[in-house]
Amino acid sequence: MKPKGWASLAALCVVLTGCSRIEEVFMSAPAKVNAAYPVSPEVRLAQERLGSLLGDDAKALAELKGVSDAQLTIRALACSKGHVIARFDSVESIKGLSLERTCFQDQDQELLKLYGIRTVGALLARPALKPKQDLGPAGMVPAGKLSAVSGGVVAADANVAVFVDGQGQGIVVDLEENKTMAELPRLGSISPDGLHISPNGRIVALTTSGRAPVFMDAETGHQIWAPAGNGGQRLLAWLPEVTGWVMTTQDGSVMLADGLKGTLERHPQSIKNASHAANIPGQSPGLLLGTSRDFALVSHARAADGIKATTVKQYSLSPRGISSGQPMPMKNGKMVVFLSYPELGWLDLESGENGSWHTSPMFYMAPVKLDEQHLLMDSGALPNRPSLTWRFNIETEVITQVGDGVRKGSLHSLGARAGFLRRGSESWMGDDVEATADGVSQPMSQAVADHELQIQLAKLESAGRAAEAEENRAAMLDRLERGTALRPMTSSAAGLEGVAKDAEVHMVGVHGGRQANMPASSTKQPVRVMVRQTNRPVILVLASHDPVNWLVFGAEARIAAVLMSGEGASALGTSLRVPVVRIGSVSAHSSGSSEYLRLRQAVTQHTGSREIKSFQGAYNGSEFTVGEAR
Repeated sequence: MKPKGWASLAALCVVLTGCSRIEEVFMSAPAKVNAAYPVSPEVRLAQERLGSLLGDDAKALAELKGVSDAQLTIRALACSKGHVIARFDSVESIKGLSLERTCFQDQDQELLKLYGIRTVGALLARPALKPKQDLGPAGMVPAGKLSAVSGGVVAADANVAVFVDGQGQGIVVDLEENKTMAELPRLGSISPDGLHISPNGRIVALTTSGRAPVFMDAETGHQIWAPAGNGGQRLLAWLPEVTGWVMTTQDGSVMLADGLKGTLERHPQSIKNASHAANIPGQSPGLLLGTSRDFALVSHARAADGIKATTVKQYSLSPRGISSGQPMPMKNGKMVVFLSYPELGWLDLESGENGSWHTSPMFYMAPVKLDEQHLLMDSGALPNRPSLTWRFNIETEVITQVGDGVRKGSLHSLGARAGFLRRGSESWMGDDVEATADGVSQPMSQAVADHELQIQLAKLESAGRAAEAEENRAAMLDRLERGTALRPMTSSAAGLEGVAKDAEVHMVGVHGGRQANMPASSTKQPVRVMVRQTNRPVILVLASHDPVNWLVFGAEARIAAVLMSGEGASALGTSLRVPVVRIGSVSAHSSGSSEYLRLRQAVTQHTGSREIKSFQGAYNGSEFTVGEAR
C-alpha cells in the first residue's frame, strides 16, 4: 500500500476508535452477523472433531470449508432477514438489532446435522476397527460394569460388539482382547430394535423409547450426532458401500443419509412406512426394504451429485408377512427367512416365491442365523420334555439337537452378524455349535407332528386329572359338611399349601406387552420373564391390565408357584410344573400408584407372611429379569 493509503487507513482507524474496526469494514455482512451472534460451543466442537478426523486430507478439508462457509452464509441471511447490514455497520451495532436468537439456534441445528452426518460418514468409510474373526463355541460375554446383559449386537465385518443392560447402560467391547473398549452414556431403556453397530465396528447407534437415534463413536463412547426431534425416527440399515445409511421418520418416510455430502433427504424411491430392512450380500449388494408384506430390493450407487437408488425387484408376501424382527439373509443372499407368527416364513429373492415352514407349536420364538444354511432354534417345553436347542438345515428341512440338548437361557440374535447370544443367569455368545453325542436328527415336519401329539395327550391327561380332582374335592366337601354341618372356609393361601414358608415373592406388572411390528389382530403380546437362581424358592406374581402371554424362563430357578392377576385373560405360555393360581383382577405397572398397593394387598392375602422381595413394572413391557444369582 502507498504511504497516502497508510495515512488514510490510520485516520480511519482513529475515527472508528480501534483498528479492529478496520477489519470489520472489509468483512462481509454475513460474516458480521455471525460474529455478532456466534455459533454455539457444540457446533465449534463438532467442526473441530470432523476436521481432526479428516486429518491431512487437503481436498476433504477444502470441501468442508466450502460447505461450512455456505451454510454460515445461509445462517446469517436467514436470521437477519428484514435488516440492511451496511459496510460501516459494526459488529457491536448488529448485536443491538436484537435478532431472533431462536433462528440462530435452528440454524445451528442444521450445522450440527451437517457436521454430525459428515463425521459418521468419515468413520463409516474407515477400515474395520478390529479384524473380523469367528466367534467360535459359546463363551462368556464380557459384561464389564453392566448389571446384566439384556441385549447386544456384533459388527458384521469387525470383532467389535455393543452390549446393554436393562437400565440403558451400554458398553463397547473389543472381542479380540475380550475387554471393554468404551462406556456409552446412559440414555434410558433401549428399544427392542434400537441397538445398532456399523459393519466396521466404528459407530454405535442407540434408540430409546420416545427419542431419536443417538450416533456415538464406538472407540471413545463420545456422542457424534442425534437428529432433531423426538420419537418415531429409527435407523433401518447401514450402506457402507456408498458411505450412507437409511432411516425412517415419524410420518413413515424413508430418509437417505449421505455421509460424504452431510445431507439427510427423502429416499429417491419414495418408499413409505418401511419397517423392515436387510442388507443382501452378493456381487451387487442390495438393500431389501419394505413393510411387513411388501418389499423392494434396492441398489445404491455413488454418483458425482450424491447417492443414486434403483429398484431392482419388488416382492409381496402372502398369506402372512413378517410379524416381528428383521428378515435374515440366507444362502449367500438368495433367500431371506423371517418370523411369520406362528410359523417361520421364507422368501426366495431369485424367483420371488415365498412360503413358510410349519414350526408351531414346537418352535414359537424367533430363531437366529448360525450360518448361510442353518438356523439355531429353541423348542417349547413339554410336561415330560424340557425345552431343547436345535440346528435347522433350511436345505434338507432337518433339525438336529445341539450342545448338550437342553436350552439354557433365552436366545437372541447378534444383529447382522451370524451367531447367537444366550441370556440366563449369565450370558454367553458364539457362532459354532456341535450336535449332541447321540446326534438326534429328524425332519422338521415329523418333529412338529410329534410335539403336537404330545400336547394333545397332555391336555387329555390333564383334563382327566382335573375331573378326578373335582370329584375328590366334591366328595371331601360332602364328608366335611356331613361331619360338621358347616362348610369349610377358603384359605387365603389356597393353592400354596405345598410351598415352603420361606419362599420369597417377586412381582412383575405391566399394563400391556410390547412387541415390535406385532399384527393388530394379536391380542396377547409376549412378555418374557427370566428368573435367576435364588437361595430360596420363588413365588412369581405376574400382573397385567391387557391380555399378554407370559413366557417364564429359568431352567435352574427354584420357582415354587405362579400367581396371576389382571383384568385381561392373560396366558402362561411356558409349561411349569408348579401351582398356577389366579388371584383376581388387580394390576399395577408402577410402585407409586394406588393400584400397586391394592395388588400388594391381594398378593399378601395369598402368600401370607412370606417376604415380597421385589417389584418391577412397565407400562409396555417386553422383558424382565428377577431374582439374584448365587
